[in-house]
Amino acid sequence: REVNLMSVKAFVCPRMRSKDDMVRAIRLYGYDPKTTDEADAIGIRLFVLHAHFPKIPGLNLELGILGARP
Repeated sequence: REVNLMSVKAFVCPRMRSKDDMVRAIRLYGYDPKTTDEADAIGIRLFVLHAHFPKIPGLNLELGILGARP
């Protein structure tokens, strides 16, 4: 599946101002990306999971103040 990375970033961290914001947002999901590329890859995974399986119990993509959309 192809996705636009800007769509992924807007989904995971809509208030993103720098590449480090994406890393911080992904860490709030419980992952530990070492690079911005790893954070982007994890963000893509979360985006696609939500797109294909929006009603999975326990898959909560709400990050509160970061504004992630469930």
